[in-house]
Amino acid sequence: MWGLFGLVCGPPIALALGQLAGAEGDLSQAQAHFASALARTQAMGAEAHEAWVPFRHGALLLSSGSEAARAREELERAGELSAESCLTALDSLVAEKKLEKWDFGCMDGDHTGYLVTHSSTKEEALQSVPKDRRAQACAVQLNKFSVEQVKSFH
Repeated sequence: MWGLFGLVCGPPIALALGQLAGAEGDLSQAQAHFASALARTQAMGAEAHEAWVPFRHGALLLSSGSEAARAREELERAGELSAESCLTALDSLVAEKKLEKWDFGCMDGDHTGYLVTHSSTKEEALQSVPKDRRAQACAVQLNKFSVEQVKSFH
């Protein structure tokens, strides 16, 4: 028996690579990674993560002092995408009568849904996700540790 699962899915690693390249001052490499991250989120149909790409890209452009107008466009686009995607996901949960089981970070600017469920397998846990969102979701087995276990990890 697997037990407790938390369901959430992160953005493509290319997003983090874009941020890293930007932090190192390589804006052209950063832009290539952001383009890759955007293509991957669109291919997956992961609308919520699609919003993070222009947000992170816009934040990088703003902090680097280059392309201020483009930075504003990217940040505006991110806001529109995340709110749109969130509403679509909420509508799916309402339609499948699953809304009350989920928690959301929307009011804190994190348009992500979180669900903790007891399941025997990851596949079973994913059945709690609306059908139109399953391809973008991940199931993560959650564990609790005792103080003794933590000490044994050292």
